[in-house]
Amino acid sequence: MTRYTVGLDMGTGYTKALVLDADGRLLARCLEKTGFHPEQAARRCLATILASTGLARPGLDALVSTGFYRRLLDERSMAVTELTAAVRGALHLFPATRVVLDIGSQTIKASRYDADGRITGFRLNDKCAAGTGAFLERTARIMNIALEDIDGLSAAATAPAPISSVCAVFAESEIINQLVQGTSPGAILLGAFHACVQRAAQLAVRVGTCQEKVCLLGGVTRFQAVAALLAGRLPAPHLPPNDMRQFVAALGAAHLGLRFGGTRSTQAPARTNPNEPDGRMDALCPED
Repeated sequence: MTRYTVGLDMGTGYTKALVLDADGRLLARCLEKTGFHPEQAARRCLATILASTGLARPGLDALVSTGFYRRLLDERSMAVTELTAAVRGALHLFPATRVVLDIGSQTIKASRYDADGRITGFRLNDKCAAGTGAFLERTARIMNIALEDIDGLSAAATAPAPISSVCAVFAESEIINQLVQGTSPGAILLGAFHACVQRAAQLAVRVGTCQEKVCLLGGVTRFQAVAALLAGRLPAPHLPPNDMRQFVAALGAAHLGLRFGGTRSTQAPARTNPNEPDGRMDALCPED
């Protein structure tokens, strides 16, 4: 009987799901905003990919969850940290890479790993959201700019507006001041991109990227300016296809499902706060 496995990345900003067959072929995927009900978003994504492939939940060999809200889905086969999943996905796409730089909705994470996928170094941005996807979305929203228009406006800018603050709240004040002074929205967006890339590159350097090949992922890297600026700051950057950059962790989770199968318990261990990340960095073994 053909095996199928689902990787489900329950992130703070977006929920991503995909299904693979036994040969690792991608059959379907789904992305939608997580919103205030991450479990519901996960179930909608799961229903979408199952409907598009004609599969049913009992026909899955494994359902592997990852991301900040990974433990909220009771019917999972196992849960793995987003670090583990991202590394597995990066190694599948680019076996020669040894660093993952993940710029997500709320966090920027840099992980260094060996050829077996064992994490040997890790850095996370501080609690401030400046430089993350949420900050960039907020910047666009202040100026009433749709996300799909960001690339075009920033590409037309001749120079970035200076955004020096490392605090998201103060950075927003800087943006408003720039608008009052007549700075173009494109220049402000480009300045926000520069601020984002500076913070992300600093994290990557801290885990050791002087000679290492880096896999760039996360929704923020879909913006052309961010990808170009990071390519100029980091050695040997590797970028997944644009439409896969938000799915690398889900891909890694699915491949772990192919590796471990459905042998793990589907019962979640008791937790005081299911929304709190546990900080484990084991790149080889699932949590459950």
